[in-house]
Amino acid sequence: MTSITKTYPGPMGVGTTARLVRTDQGRRIEGTMEVTEYQPVTNSTVVSRFGPFTLQARTTFTPVAPASTQLQLVIDTHARGVIVEADLPDGGDLDAVA
Repeated sequence: MTSITKTYPGPMGVGTTARLVRTDQGRRIEGTMEVTEYQPVTNSTVVSRFGPFTLQARTTFTPVAPASTQLQLVIDTHARGVIVEADLPDGGDLDAVA
């Protein structure tokens, strides 16, 4: 990720949006992000979109000891349409999606 710029004027929470910029093999790729679930200190869900790709990232924070927290991160990635020789947002390659 090259930059994340918040585009929502209010505090962090459901509905917060941002513009994302990343560089992949020298190419600038822009996308958007929206917070769809937010519970301070416990969990959040963020949906990011880069062209035909949608990534939904859910984070959960669980206290496991007085000075220790377990982080769980689950990411679902989806693509729409037909894509040939595409570079995935996570750096992987994809030959075709139907």
